[in-house]
Amino acid sequence: MGPYRHPVPAREEPKSEYALYVHPSVSVTDRFRIAAQDYDIRAADIAGMESILAPLREKHFPTYEHCLRVGLLAGKIGEFLREDPRALFMPGSLHDAGKASVPVDLLGKTEGWTREDSEAMAPHVLRGYELVRGRFDYSADILVHHHRFQPHGYPSVVPEPSHDYSPGSRTRLEYFGRIVALADVYDALHRLNSRHDVRDSERGEQIKELMFQYNPDAKPLVDKLYTAGVFSTHLLGQPHAETQLLDENDVLYNTLTVRESLERTPEETRRLVQLSCALEPLPDKGGCTGRSLDASRHLRIEYFVASAINIGDAFQALAVAAEGAEANPSGLYRYLEQAQSDSKRNRRGGRINQGMIEFLGPIVVAQHLADRERAMTTDQVLLAAKDYLTKTSRRDVNSIIGLKTLAHELSHMEREVPGHADASTVGEYYEAETRNSTSATSLAHNLEFLRGFPSIKLVADTLQEAPFPHLNQNIEEAYIRLRNMHSPDVGRGLLADFIAVGTYLALSQDPQSRLIG
Repeated sequence: MGPYRHPVPAREEPKSEYALYVHPSVSVTDRFRIAAQDYDIRAADIAGMESILAPLREKHFPTYEHCLRVGLLAGKIGEFLREDPRALFMPGSLHDAGKASVPVDLLGKTEGWTREDSEAMAPHVLRGYELVRGRFDYSADILVHHHRFQPHGYPSVVPEPSHDYSPGSRTRLEYFGRIVALADVYDALHRLNSRHDVRDSERGEQIKELMFQYNPDAKPLVDKLYTAGVFSTHLLGQPHAETQLLDENDVLYNTLTVRESLERTPEETRRLVQLSCALEPLPDKGGCTGRSLDASRHLRIEYFVASAINIGDAFQALAVAAEGAEANPSGLYRYLEQAQSDSKRNRRGGRINQGMIEFLGPIVVAQHLADRERAMTTDQVLLAAKDYLTKTSRRDVNSIIGLKTLAHELSHMEREVPGHADASTVGEYYEAETRNSTSATSLAHNLEFLRGFPSIKLVADTLQEAPFPHLNQNIEEAYIRLRNMHSPDVGRGLLADFIAVGTYLALSQDPQSRLIG
């Protein structure tokens, strides 16, 4: 399979009836599939879940999307609580499957909700249980609890569990059902209807208050979820009161960050390279090292942070050399080889991908060679970076080979790096590498240079757009967009490299921006 997803014609979906807290750049269906892959759910089980939900999707698309969002949110809560996210993602996604048997006019009703409506809706839980049981018994035994925690909870009698669980496991069924219920209520409160008297201008804060009001037994957990950013008062397209207040009261920021000149400097480039590469591993991204979990013993978060700081000297030297190389910009790749060597300093272990160094190199050179006054747009910088690859020499090609060889040695990997003797420029080297690529990851890596850095641009654009108030949310959003852009076979480490370099690009194009919030 190639490195990019092949677009398929999409049918026009009904307009959502929910206030947006999930960005529409990637459909909820695609987000569901990406999460299922991250949680290592088997393809056959993903297909089984989609089959169970298919009647609901056809009958009432907003309710179908509600199911998927609840699954996504329940999975995130599970990650935060260090529970198996699959045990929450699956029942969360299937929790309202039984609503396929509810009259469509009731599913679409947003005004004048009555007690009779609630009574007509109640049987959907047991109907969903029957649909799911037999295929996903554990999920069925969880989802049957998700309406039991409200004042007039239902069903009044819960079916006996499908298996002879231990007492502890039986308790977990109810606990996981409670978590699914929290995700269900949170998403339901974003529906645009008259049931909760929520005003658009105050919707985020009002929803938070209603979450406490409707879940008195879970107030400490709800508070933790808001504090951690799993729940948020922010709605897309609306100002975020907390961020606005911080900005208004932060008078010193503008004073301290004012520069006499906005020209790029090698010292500033060094700082931004270090900052961006150190920030990359902090947000949690499926399959990558994050603040909650190291991807492996070789990919510990401290290794990434140490490496980010260590490569700063080489990139400052690269920027200085680029500024003095207008007539002959070849030979600069030796600084990237030096960056790879420096990355290991004070570090016992760690298999650090050389990709971020490779991608940063031509972008930094282009900025200091052609845009010291910071007058070029992001697109123009990336075009100049691609053009620079054609102005390199065989000496630079040898440095790339040396960089890759050293990276493999540092990672204790025995892998021969092709020499491509006919390649006289770095651009030609990547063309040869593309022809010889045997995996989706290597193909995506090489095409990124030849196609003008589209993945890095996507990350930079997302961070500059800043759809969410906090950096970790925006990086997670950029990562999801990358996942949607690329084939599932493309390695997560490469996508993390795109995140690091895209973060650098966003910061270096506007170094006074407050991306970190």
